[in-house]
Amino acid sequence: LLLSSINLNYNNLVLGKKAFAKCYSLKTLSLLDVHEISYSVFEYCFNLTNIILFNTNKILSNAFKGCFNLIKIIILSKCYLDKYAFKACF
Repeated sequence: LLLSSINLNYNNLVLGKKAFAKCYSLKTLSLLDVHEISYSVFEYCFNLTNIILFNTNKILSNAFKGCFNLIKIIILSKCYLDKYAFKACF
């Protein structure tokens, strides 16, 4: 089974450390009402191109590290963004 898209709408959900790390087939991500994207959750998801976040409170260090094919990132609310959240994204 290859996961190409994630759409989550859970109030106060915390995505745990490395939950989807190295999910190479992932292309799109849409999160609504997710409280926190923890450390390295989507690390090295090489094929991730589009991210939409609404009402996400925190994006921690290395959350999207190595996602170097990102084309579009939309954050539709106030959000704490760690300075290394998008580390090694070209």
